[in-house]
Amino acid sequence: MRMATKNRNGKGRSETVEIDRETYQRLEEVRTEGETLSDVIKRYVRPKQTAEEILRVMRRAAVSPATLQSIEASATRRRRSAYNSKG
Repeated sequence: MRMATKNRNGKGRSETVEIDRETYQRLEEVRTEGETLSDVIKRYVRPKQTAEEILRVMRRAAVSPATLQSIEASATRRRRSAYNSKG
C-alpha cells in the first residue's frame, strides 16, 4: 500500500511512503481526532538524542551517595571478574 502524506499545517514537504495494510491499520487505530499520520509517527518515533543532550539530563539528575557507591562497587566487581577470567 502506498501512502502519500500531505502536510496539513504547511510546514515541511510531503513524501510518499509504502507500508503494508496491517501497519496502516495500526496507525489508524492509535490516531486521534485531528491528528495526521505524520503526527502519529512522530509521537512514537522520537529523534535520537545527542551525547551532549544525554549528559545535560544526567547532570541534572539527583543521585544519592549510596547509589553512587553501589554503582562503583558493581563496576569494581565486574572489572575484577573480567580480569580473573582472563587468567
